[in-house]
Amino acid sequence: MKKDIAKELLEKENLSLVVVKDNEVIYKSCDKSIRPMYYAATSLINKARGSSIADRVIGEGAAMLCRILGVKEVYPPLISETAIQVLKEANIPFSYQECCSYIMNMKKQDYAL
Repeated sequence: MKKDIAKELLEKENLSLVVVKDNEVIYKSCDKSIRPMYYAATSLINKARGSSIADRVIGEGAAMLCRILGVKEVYPPLISETAIQVLKEANIPFSYQECCSYIMNMKKQDYAL
């Protein structure tokens, strides 16, 4: 399963995002915030369609980008309740380790989307 490849690399290489398609890693990043997912959604949209994604944190905004990308499956160790709703509505299978009510921004001053 491609999600397993992405999940394994996420943990093994301490990455923030891994995108796998046809058993090939097409993108990986250790950048923080939503930047890696935004890059994938804007620069790899055609290449990433149908891919499997492992991302450290999936909030509502990242889930929306997964929907736009047309990903096949998602694995985040941490996911927000609103992200779960977005993924369910988009029929994107997902598994996670921990769920929270919301994701705080990096400065912990406000909610992140």
